[in-house]
Amino acid sequence: MKALSACDIAIITGTSLITGTIDDLLDALGQPRGAVMLGPSTPLLPELFSGTPLTQLSGARVCNPSGVLQVVSEGGGTPLLKPFVAFESLLLGGTV
Repeated sequence: MKALSACDIAIITGTSLITGTIDDLLDALGQPRGAVMLGPSTPLLPELFSGTPLTQLSGARVCNPSGVLQVVSEGGGTPLLKPFVAFESLLLGGTV
């Protein structure tokens, strides 16, 4: 976690929300020029991250729920989800 306090750009996986480590990771950030939450589990809801150092959210928007449900129920990962989602990025502020 020490490396986060000195980094210029931080990339934090959306899985950190699932594992419960997001608060520790955000607290460990120094003054990065940019901080990105990345991955298909990233919620594309800017209001959830107001007051945090995050400057960008990059995740997946579900376009075909039944296709996603099929892939997830079969234990498939991101490569298999690609036909059923749209990958998007939202800028929250700052420069990345």
